Amino acid sequence: DVRNADAAVRRTYALNLSKGRCRKADIYGSISRDVGRTFATASSFRRLVEPRDLEKVLVATVNSSNSLRYIQGMSPWCGMFLYEMPHHLAFECLRRFAGHLCPAYIRHGNPGAHRGVELLEECMAALTPEVLSVFRKTTAIEKPLVLFAFSPMLSFSSSIPPLNELRQLWDVMLSYGLHLNVIFVLAYIVLRTDELIEAQSLEHVQRIFDPRRPKALHARSVVHIAMELVPRIGDALYARLESHCRDASVS
Repeated sequence: DVRNADAAVRRTYALNLSKGRCRKADIYGSISRDVGRTFATASSFRRLVEPRDLEKVLVATVNSSNSLRYIQGMSPWCGMFLYEMPHHLAFECLRRFAGHLCPAYIRHGNPGAHRGVELLEECMAALTPEVLSVFRKTTAIEKPLVLFAFSPMLSFSSSIPPLNELRQLWDVMLSYGLHLNVIFVLAYIVLRTDELIEAQSLEHVQRIFDPRRPKALHARSVVHIAMELVPRIGDALYARLESHCRDASVS
């Protein structure tokens, strides 16, 4: 029953937490450095979640499976769950999220996120070619989307505040599929089209998409645009979107 299942998760969490950093140091990556920066400007988050809590859940999660390793974007993922629930449940959600829903995102070199950026460009070419044209013209570099879209892609938009809007975006994404990550990033870019048109240089575009000074996220607007775009995506492209989180090698 529910109580037995909860007790089992508590035991699993406690066991993996008690192991400490028992694997190779590089498997834990930059956990200690990243936890203090996670949602650092969100006062409600800082009141509820201490950096040491994030570190505990992240270490326990990495310990729970040989296939799991820490990547830089994982700390905000963990923060999203820990903000909503007790440690042991955040641990269970995070290891399912990373290990089952988006394993390609945590493989060495983050192939899932890189594939997501490639699919983003495909979607832009098919759905919003005028935005892609402006983007390329303004930036004049070979792969502009890697430079500007990789951070929100890898973090599932958690690099874009505010937290209360991000929570709404994650509600939709967890309900309908993590592949919407790509469409949400596209919708966010579409919302910045006017600024792209006005940008006069690469530096201006960098300021628009700088993850250190991102424009405020408005979840309802992003979801509205995304839901208008989804029906226009061809079956083959949509199939690649659906599979890229789990298998970045899909072509």
